[in-house]
Parts: sequence; C-alpha cells; structure tokens
Amino acid sequence: MIWNICLGLSITSILAGLLIFILKKRTGRNEVKYLGVGVYLASVIVCFPVNCLEESAGFALIMSISHAIRMFVVDTGVSDITSVLNENLTGPMLLAYKSIVSLLYISAPVFTLGLVLKYFSHFFERLRLAMRWKRDMYVFSELNERSIAIAENIFEKYQDEKKKAGIVFCKSDEKDDENRILEEQAGRIRAVFTPKVLTRAFFKNGKNRKISYFAISEDQSENLSNTLDMIDLLEPWAKGAYMYCFSTEEEAEILIDSKKKGDVRVILFDEIRETVYDHLFRHPLYINLNPIEMKEVQEKSTELRGQQAKQGKITLLIVGGGKVGTEFLKAAAWCGQMNTLDLEIYLIDLKGNIIYKKLAQEYPELIARGNDTPYYKIHIWKGNIFSYKTEQYLDQIENITYCVVALGDDEQNIHAGVYLRRYFYKRENPYGPVICARVRDGMRQDAVWNMSESARSLKTGDSSSEAFSALKNKGKVYYNIIPFGDTRTMFGRQSEASFTMEYLAMGIHFSYWNLGEDANAELRRSVIRDFYGKQYNRRSSVASGMHIKFKLWEMGYGILKVPVDKKHMEIFRKYVRKVDYRKETEEKRQAFYQLEHERWMAFIRTEGWKLASAGGKSLDAIKACYQSYFGKFKNYNPILKLHPALVPIKPVNSGEASLDEVNDMIVELNRENSFMYGDYDPDYVDSDVHLIDAIQDIVDGRWCGSDSLQVRDNRMEKDSCVIAALSDMGCYYLNVYLQLEQEGRTDTVLCLREDIKSCFYGVLMNAESAHGEKAEAYWGLGYMAKAEMMPEKAEEYRKFALAEERAADVKPRFDGFCFGQ
Repeated sequence: MIWNICLGLSITSILAGLLIFILKKRTGRNEVKYLGVGVYLASVIVCFPVNCLEESAGFALIMSISHAIRMFVVDTGVSDITSVLNENLTGPMLLAYKSIVSLLYISAPVFTLGLVLKYFSHFFERLRLAMRWKRDMYVFSELNERSIAIAENIFEKYQDEKKKAGIVFCKSDEKDDENRILEEQAGRIRAVFTPKVLTRAFFKNGKNRKISYFAISEDQSENLSNTLDMIDLLEPWAKGAYMYCFSTEEEAEILIDSKKKGDVRVILFDEIRETVYDHLFRHPLYINLNPIEMKEVQEKSTELRGQQAKQGKITLLIVGGGKVGTEFLKAAAWCGQMNTLDLEIYLIDLKGNIIYKKLAQEYPELIARGNDTPYYKIHIWKGNIFSYKTEQYLDQIENITYCVVALGDDEQNIHAGVYLRRYFYKRENPYGPVICARVRDGMRQDAVWNMSESARSLKTGDSSSEAFSALKNKGKVYYNIIPFGDTRTMFGRQSEASFTMEYLAMGIHFSYWNLGEDANAELRRSVIRDFYGKQYNRRSSVASGMHIKFKLWEMGYGILKVPVDKKHMEIFRKYVRKVDYRKETEEKRQAFYQLEHERWMAFIRTEGWKLASAGGKSLDAIKACYQSYFGKFKNYNPILKLHPALVPIKPVNSGEASLDEVNDMIVELNRENSFMYGDYDPDYVDSDVHLIDAIQDIVDGRWCGSDSLQVRDNRMEKDSCVIAALSDMGCYYLNVYLQLEQEGRTDTVLCLREDIKSCFYGVLMNAESAHGEKAEAYWGLGYMAKAEMMPEKAEEYRKFALAEERAADVKPRFDGFCFGQ
C-alpha cells in the first residue's frame, strides 16, 4: 500500500511544481524554482519506502532527504533504488515506480547544472563589468522595449565615434525567458546583464568617465522610488552622474526637488513633454512659412506689436486633445511668441468641450473662460477629424501652416496624417502645411518617412524642361508626414536636438549667474548643481534656450553645431562665417527684450500660474495680493502659483500695471521692511535684456571655460556651436544635401530639405537681406522645388533669382548646379 501512496504523492509533487511554474510564467515571472522543489519532494518520497525496509519511519525520512540531495549532486546511481524493487514489494506498479525513479535521477542533476551555469553566468557577467571600468556606463533598471531602443541608439553613437560604451540591464533574472528577442538585441550591442536591482548597481564616476542611470520600468511608482533611493545612495560620491526618472506622477517633481542631490544630475523625464520639446526644436513652427505664399496674409494683417505690423501668421491645427495634444498646445503657445508672426491655435477632439473646461481650470490665463479677455488665440472644438462637418470647419480656417496629429495609437495617427494630406490636396494646397503625427514605434516611424508615390518623368523638348535637364528619371513625391514620439531619438546618435536644448539651457543658467570663461571649477559645479537641483529651473531654462532659435531666425540667424565629419567640415569652412552677434544685432535686439518677457509669460501660464492680484490688473490690486504673502516668499507664491510679473512691459490699456511698476513696488515694500526681510530687487526687465544681450556667450559655450563640460552624451567646449547667418546655413545645408541626396537615409534627406527651406524662407522674411542673399535663397528654394517634383514652382523661383541677381549685380555662390546652368 505504501508503494502506491508514495508513487501517487511523487507524481502529484511534480505536477504541482509544474502547475505553479506555468501559472507564474503567465504572469511574466520565471519561477523555475517551484518545479525544482516539486522534483526534490518527489525524490524524497520515492526513496522513503525503500529506506523503510531497513529503518524506522523517522530514520527512513532523514535518509530519504539525504539520498535526494545526493541525487541532485550526482553522488548516487539509479540502481541504488531500482535494484531493491521487485514485484513482491510493489506489485503491478513496478514498471511505473522504476520509471518515475529513473525520471527523477535524470531530471535532478539538470536543476543542479542549471544552478551551476547560472552561477558561472553571473560570474562572467561580473567579469565583463569589471573589464569596462574605463568606459562610460549606461545602467537601465530593466530590459524592455523603451530601454533597449535607447541603448541601441547610444551604442551606435559610440560606434560612430570609434569609442565603446558599457550598457547594463538590471533585474535580468526576471526577464531571461520572457524577452528572448529583446535579449538577442541586447546581445548585439554587447550589453551586460545583472540580477541586481538598480539601487544596487553602482559605478564610480570620474573626470573622463560618465555614468547614467535610467529608472525606466513600466511601473512609474517603482521608477520614482528607485530614483529617490538612488539620489540618497549616489549623492555622497557620484559627482556628475546622470539619473533619469521616467515618471509623470503628479507628486514626483515635489518629492525629487525636496531631496539633497549634491552633484547628481537628476532629470524627471516626462516622455511626452520631452518628445514634444525635441520635435519643436527639430521642426519649429516657422519651418514652412513661405514669404511668397504669405503675401495675401501680410496684406490682411492688421495686428500690431508696438508700431510694427505682423508680416505673417502661424496657424497651428492640433488633432487630438489628450496628453500629447495638450502638451503640444502648451509648448506652441510660448514657442510661437514672435515679433513678426501672429499665432493662432485650433484643437479638435471628440471631447472638445470637456477638454476646454479642464484646460481652462488648470491653466486659467492660457485658456480664456466666459467673458475673460483672451491672452492667446486658442480655439478648442468638439468634432471628429474624419467627419464632413469637421472638414467644413477646417475650410473656414485660412492658411493652416502646421498640423499635429495625436489621436491615440500609431495606426490612428498615421491614418489621420494621410487623411489631412489628402484634404489639403483637395484644397489646392498639396505641398503644405507641415503635418506631424505621433508614432512611437521605431519601425513604423521609418515607414512613415518613406511613404511616397512614384512621379512621372519630365518631358523633354519644351522650353521649360531645359531648366530641369538634370532631372530625367522618375522621382518620388513624399507624403511629408513627420513622425515624432520615439524616445530613443533623445539619446545617442539622433540626440543632437535634445543635446542642444540642454546645452543652451545650461548656458542660460550660467548667464544668469554672470559666470564667464574665467570662473573657477568650484563655481561651475555650483551652477550645475543649482541647474539640476530644481526640476522647474531646468525646464524653464530649456524653454528659454529653445526660443533662442526662434529669436535668431527672426533676426536672420541660426545656431549651427560645428560638424565633426571631415567632408561636412570642408563645406562648413567654405560657406559658414561666425557672426559677431553683439555688433551685428545692436539695432535689432531692442525689439526682442519685450518678446522674451512675453515668451516667459506664455510659458509660465502653461505651468498653471496666474497674476498675483486681489482682482483686476491695476498696480494696487497686485500690491494687495503681494502683501498677503511677501512675508514668506520674495516675489511669487509657489504654493498658489501666483506671480506679480505676469504683466506686460508696455500695457495696452490704461490703468493696468507695467512690469517696471510692479518691480518698483516689490523693491519699495522690501525696503520698508528691510529690518525683517532685507532688500530685494527682482530686476525683471533687466533680466530679459541680459538674456538677449548674452545670446552669443550662451551659444558659443564660453561658459564651458578652459575645461570641457559633459552635457548628456557629449563633451562640449568653447566654440562647439556658432551663430551663423541663415544664408550661410542654407548654403551649408544645401551642399550637405547634395552629398546625401541619393545615398542618405530618407529621414535625414527630408529633414535637410526642411532645414534648407527654413533658412532661405528666413532670408526672404528678413527685410535687411541683401539682393545677393535673396538670389541665393531663390536658387536654393528652386532646387528644393525641383527635388520635390514641383517644376512650376521651381521655374517661379528661378525667375525671382534672376531678378535678384540683376539687382545685386553679383552671382550667388551656388547657382550653377541648381538648374544645370
């Protein structure tokens, strides 16, 4: 009887371990240990009746436990048990009993071998880590689709630079069998796996070695917890280490800001906001503003900024009012503050009325409510983008220049992007506006860039075709839908936009501290510590740095990172002249002092701030509100998000306070109470003037000093970036384009087209551009029109170019190759 019971119990133990293993596997956990426990218990059970033949039950159990252990370490043979078995003992169950014993003798060592291999696997992984002691290290909290995408981009960047990076994925034990494809991808970039959690993976940071940690699991609460723990662990000794926390939880910023960070550079990484900022820096709102096509808009424009009429208008259409659409609306509200261009934003969503109420509540001075006078032209409409009614609504919006699609998943956004491109074709506007669609998947992004239709060959023999003799074969007409939303583009080889934003933001922070190239190392550390000490400090500086690009474009200039590639460097030296910003913009800068304040007001309103006032916009109302809290805070109330400086430099209506008046009021109150609070002057106007005047120092990196500074994945030195004339940048980009036109990646080529057009549109928008610069701009735009299969448009540009050449009495630098002349 005992033999039958033990046989049944052993089989039950194996099946129970197998069942628990399968159930755990379905929840994403690889718990093979439960199967091993089942096999061990079964081994003890099958040995028990054999040992009972010679010993009492208690000693038999102890011997069975010992024998089972010997089975796992291969210190016994199957005959030790099977030789005792016979039909007199087991009856008809002899074969089944021998079979289960043999199975256990085979399977038990397998689990032991697995443990041994696992130990040696971890040993070799630790050895691989030790061999990377000189490399920059990138440590990810776990292996998932986002982390592997970022890691691959980082790996490729280091390969391009002929360097090596160490990439580490934590919690590898939990993912070994679940993510085999991801593990294969990680293997291709020579990543190291460790069973440790992020808070136990430490590497020493050094002057020539940078460590970056990514709390990037799918659980945002876990990311926040890991970040808070890592700050405590890294703060005493990890100077200059980066800590990225992927979280959008409301309390995350407050909790992180409350931590003492030392020299740890903590970035609360809101993926949506960061991708929106990155996209707007790569593809600014003005990128598609063709001055020729805006003539009608210019004539109709009656809006004034001071005494200067607007030259044109940015009309932004946002399809989808979720987190992405809302973030785009907020960013566009301050990005689009420009001297010569008006801004109007339209947002369409199926829940437009709900979105309007929500935004009006959260951002009271961004979205007008009821009879409030709106600060910005923002319209939120309820509708389905694919409906005929919405199409009629769009028909009423004149000259849409920029579209953003952020409905839901990638397929919906691609579908809506194609739908809008077709809609604008029907409106006889086939080549504009810019259409951007949120596409998170990297493979789909590549597919969207390549969406195109084959174009017919140009006829030969007529007068117009002679100008296009170089174009003989069929080309492609691209849908020109720009995908965005892939986090990997902000790290590694595609991260130039994100790096430049961080670089400019840090330069602004150095500028506010009035530190130049002669500041000592300790002062520089203090500034960087302050920059990353509060998330708002960094975010505000990033926004200000982004807008430098917009301001320079209106002045006729741009920011260019000095190329590393030898071929591109030859073109750079040939065409690009470093601008003496202070000298050349002396008469232009005055108009941008007020613009910077308006940009700042728009930005802070998108953060939910409102005017500190007891009611109305008069100085007395602002003073009454300020007096209610100035005993605790110097100028603004961060708890209630009240700020007294949300007034214009020059008020439009009488009775409203000016920025200078508010500044003087704060100074006066502080002086009256200096015995309690001390003197304080916020210098609101002077800070805006200082920023505009310091743009050259910010861009050319004089604040880096004699030693280079680490900014994300790059080490930056003085003159790593330059301010250049848009005409020079257009010539540079056009020559780079000619090198890559046939062999470059589609996204690179199409982005270069946009850069070329943006530069030359800026030349034509600037009234001070010389005839020679305008001729170059028309020739360049003509070449782009030819490349985009628009022969009529190219012919129009050719005529404009020849007219400007005659007026200038000079030949542009590159007209020869544009039309084969």
